[in-house]
Amino acid sequence: MVKYVGSDVDDSKSFDVIPEGRYPVFIESITLRTTQKGDEMWSVKHRVRSGEHKGAGFYDNIVWSDKESALVRAKQFLKCFGVYEDSKVDYNAWELEGKEGVVNVVIGEWKGQKRNEIPFNGYYTYHNEESTSLPRDNNVDIPF
Repeated sequence: MVKYVGSDVDDSKSFDVIPEGRYPVFIESITLRTTQKGDEMWSVKHRVRSGEHKGAGFYDNIVWSDKESALVRAKQFLKCFGVYEDSKVDYNAWELEGKEGVVNVVIGEWKGQKRNEIPFNGYYTYHNEESTSLPRDNNVDIPF
């Protein structure tokens, strides 16, 4: 039997805030949600896959709407995780779980709590020249 008292758990501290910077990540999970406007949204849980902050987690939302800025960001997200820009395929969110990429992380605030966020242009592909400035972890083979 498991003893659990929910009021004893401070869930506001479920993720530690890591310093701003570029990190190699993998998609741990994607939860399907709907925005207030009725658009499909993926709530993406990322985990840092190497380095000093290995295992740190944070979320980002990818909104699927007809709005051009949403489509641009969705394209950047997909490209970061290996779906190339000319692809014309239907994707289920679960197909991206476990995929690896590189993201830029900043510190933001939500409901008075500091948290990590990925800015609009924060997704990088391995072949993107800017991603070469990512510090290398000698224990991990990153193909760039």
